Amino acid sequence: MCSHRPDRRRNRVEQNLMREKKLSAAALQRMTGTTASTFAPAIHGKTVSQKTADKLAEALGYKTDALFTLERDMTPLSPKIQDTHFVKIDIALR
Repeated sequence: MCSHRPDRRRNRVEQNLMREKKLSAAALQRMTGTTASTFAPAIHGKTVSQKTADKLAEALGYKTDALFTLERDMTPLSPKIQDTHFVKIDIALR
């Protein structure tokens, strides 16, 4: 699974960019086509999806990697999750 975490040093930059560009959360919501609850985690330094990171960076006029750091979660899935997904895949292939 891949996700994007705002670079902590850049986190305030994103908030400052919103202020500089006079963008409210509602305006950013319209520009990105997402809800505030979708991009709020990024503004607060939490992880967001690639899609959300791309939309936010574009709305603020930057490349994604200028505002976000890619993180790869290599934690193995639990056996229960694996079984659930393998069952769904098996059913879908029948």
